[in-house]
Amino acid sequence: MRAWPLGAVSILVLLAFGGCSPSEPSQPEIPPAPETTLYGEEGDRHYLEYDLSSFDWDYGPWGQSLGEGIFAHWEMPYAYRLGIIDGYTTINFEVEVDGQLSGFEIVESVGHESLHSASMASLQELGSASKLPESCQVESLEVTLKFVYPRREQ
Repeated sequence: MRAWPLGAVSILVLLAFGGCSPSEPSQPEIPPAPETTLYGEEGDRHYLEYDLSSFDWDYGPWGQSLGEGIFAHWEMPYAYRLGIIDGYTTINFEVEVDGQLSGFEIVESVGHESLHSASMASLQELGSASKLPESCQVESLEVTLKFVYPRREQ
């Protein structure tokens, strides 16, 4: 597990998605928020997990920039802020060499539709990331992001 500093904010980096195991077949468990990771307003505990199609390059600075852009556009649904809903949304997409984001696809979702809409909207509003560095020797980078909305204390 690694964290990228973003001033007062850190992005939790989990390179594997093994964190969610269903407690019942019909209702997967929402992972608790890490104790040391706070985002947004006081008390918000939402965070991102991600995977990349290639880690054979210095992805840290580029990933930090992508995370900052996503968090700038990630609006929490009102019901989540009230502590009524929780869940997660996993989205696959591609980043072209010039930084354009495309091919958004929700591949897994648990919880209220407003969470999934907020996750997708943050990426669509961002539109593009920083240009991929030359050390990233791919034509396009496949990214999987898991937007996690842990249960909030009421």
